[in-house]
Amino acid sequence: MIILLRDQTENNMHFFIIMIMAIAAQSELTIKSTAFESNGYIPSKYTCDGEGINPPLSINEVPQNTKCLALIVDDPDAPNGTFDHWVMWNIPVRDTIAENSVPGAQGKNGIQENKYIGPCPPSGIHHYHFKVYALDTRFDLPISTDKNALIKAIDGHVLAKGELVGLYNRHKKNKMQVHEIIVPVDSHLRLRGNLVIPNNPVAFVVFSHSSGSNRFSVRNNFVAALLHKEHIATLLTDQLTDEEDEVFENRFNIELLTERLIAVTMHASQLPGLENLPVGYFGASTGAAPALKAAATLVDMVKAVVSRGGRPDLAGALLVQVKAPTLLIVGSLDKDVIKLNTKAYSMMRSQKDMEIIDGASHLFEEPGKLNVVGVLAAGWFREHLQGVPKLTSA
Repeated sequence: MIILLRDQTENNMHFFIIMIMAIAAQSELTIKSTAFESNGYIPSKYTCDGEGINPPLSINEVPQNTKCLALIVDDPDAPNGTFDHWVMWNIPVRDTIAENSVPGAQGKNGIQENKYIGPCPPSGIHHYHFKVYALDTRFDLPISTDKNALIKAIDGHVLAKGELVGLYNRHKKNKMQVHEIIVPVDSHLRLRGNLVIPNNPVAFVVFSHSSGSNRFSVRNNFVAALLHKEHIATLLTDQLTDEEDEVFENRFNIELLTERLIAVTMHASQLPGLENLPVGYFGASTGAAPALKAAATLVDMVKAVVSRGGRPDLAGALLVQVKAPTLLIVGSLDKDVIKLNTKAYSMMRSQKDMEIIDGASHLFEEPGKLNVVGVLAAGWFREHLQGVPKLTSA
């Protein structure tokens, strides 16, 4: 609707009409999906619990002078701030984006990969915003472009935009048990954790994070989602309290972190649904050392260990006491860590293997590399945990 604002001069009248028409030109696109309703639940097919492919979208009311479309999918409910699931531009003008397709140039998502990553909320119901922009020009942007860079680039070029919101709750749609738990370390200290128990669990894996990370680690939650498909329960906890984490030295206190990991493991092994299940550890970066030291202590309980870009060398003399089959995963670009892992590997006496992922750096942030880590970890745990008899109660 155009409202005429009267003024004393014809020129001013003309100016106001043009301004209001320009505002009206930024109309709303109508975004729908045949897979889910607006504010309805997204089928698990399009999430980390299914095929992890993008859902189909339909786009209507696209302005005639649109040169291309852009798409952003994000989750404002993510614990560490909005998480970006898909960033794309230069999508040809069309009325649909097909399922499992890549119609435009892809930028970096929240784990620095150039692809769609499906919803994977650590707990509760999350809202996923599929935002489409009609643009008046195409853009020559590098593949390193993330959401913020794209929004900055298209500023002033948006003719119309629209949004579709979908929901996902892993517990509701997949009948997994998802719990936010409190782990008592001693009579005074408590740690927070996220526990996911899939149907018919055969084992459970406790994550030992890198320095400065916590239970909301995006990379560790990504790997955990792959383990759930193998009916492996996962527990991601904070390893330090908020106050302890403010002391930088605590993040590298391997002895303290080992004690915490042992306390978490002992507590979790008594929880309903986990009791008597074989246990594995997944250690990331410096978190690999506490995982190996705890495995050397809990010899009868911990049956497999996986290290991702880890520092197993920091476990020191206890490496020779580790009995659990251990897989060391390192990126080929992480030269210094390869050397440290090779040295630790030579000291270990347990069944062991070392995988060097071609083209991967320390954080495995290159496209597809973290998925390789997850697949390797799932295979190792499947081999060494699912065939292990459940522990007998004392």
